[in-house]
Amino acid sequence: MIEFLIFSYTMKGRKEMNIMNSLCIKKVMLAFMLGFPVLYSQAEEPAVMPVLPDTIAAPHTVKSEGTVQVAFSPRGGGQDIINNALHEADRSIMVQAYLFSNKSIAAQLEAASQRGVSVQVILDSSQEKKTNHLVEKLISEGIQVRVDHDFHVAHNKIMIVDRKTVVTGSFNYTYASENRNAENVLVIRGNQKLANLYVDNWEWCWNHSQRWNPQ
Repeated sequence: MIEFLIFSYTMKGRKEMNIMNSLCIKKVMLAFMLGFPVLYSQAEEPAVMPVLPDTIAAPHTVKSEGTVQVAFSPRGGGQDIINNALHEADRSIMVQAYLFSNKSIAAQLEAASQRGVSVQVILDSSQEKKTNHLVEKLISEGIQVRVDHDFHVAHNKIMIVDRKTVVTGSFNYTYASENRNAENVLVIRGNQKLANLYVDNWEWCWNHSQRWNPQ
């Protein structure tokens, strides 16, 4: 039983609170990403859930090595440290993103592709359901984009640069994550064992993902 409080406003600007009782909801699953509610239904569940490969099917403890750069949002430098990591790329950039609409980060991916870096992007299936000119532009620049349909939500926010530098955290690759939300981002350099685990996970997701096909 869920009671909804509905606020209405009179002509005089006064607030009146009406309570609707006895409203039964059998199935409501409410998730908040970037402050926007997303409703999920059982019909969206994948028919067959992929099974993790043996290399990442159990927790790993990795020795602390290298450096960790950290930034927070809003406007605490998260976008900058991501862009700096992308600028360092010589060979490859692997991306997993739940949301992707940050023009500055997209520009860095395009610049990397133009200088010969292999750039590959995996997106959540929700991104196909709306027009995303930024993704279309990435594709026009020769960047490979796939969509992961095999999970309820493909929620990773990961970049792997040259198979050795890992970018991760809560930070979605959006304008809101940099300027409006409370987020965090880590750039981990010099820890190859950790990077290898992220590469294994990324390659597994890439192999079962499908070509970008906006609806």
